[in-house]
Amino acid sequence: MPQINKGKYVLVVGCGVGTTPCYLAKRYGCRVVGVDLSKRMIDSSNKRAKREGVKDRVEFRVADAQNIPFEDDLFDIVICESVNAFVEDKQRAASEYVRVIKLGGYVGLNECIWMKTPPPELVEYISRIMGAEFPTCNNGWKELLDGSGLRDSSENL
Repeated sequence: MPQINKGKYVLVVGCGVGTTPCYLAKRYGCRVVGVDLSKRMIDSSNKRAKREGVKDRVEFRVADAQNIPFEDDLFDIVICESVNAFVEDKQRAASEYVRVIKLGGYVGLNECIWMKTPPPELVEYISRIMGAEFPTCNNGWKELLDGSGLRDSSENL
């Protein structure tokens, strides 16, 4: 990832047990903040950071993607892994990602999609058991980001 380096400040939304934030801090030497809704996950993340020797470059907080508790234009990069399908107001969360990145920063989503339109009963079942909504094609996530105020979306979507 050429965009991530020692001088960057990265936010990982939905950090879980801290695997990605600790990896980024260790591999690239950047400063990383991880947020997650679960205090249990944040506790596990802090233990991981200490165990992996990156506690000086990684911070963890309980926070909601729909209301990120940081000032505007703070981060160089915002990364979300398998988070947005579970967020109630996806557009609000995407707008929050854009709000906290600096001009010229990057927002990266790693999310599930349906490769082709599934039967409605399967969509309902997945939504019920997982509490998640997945777009039926890549354009769904792209439209979300386009509607959040980003000026340029990745051509890989």
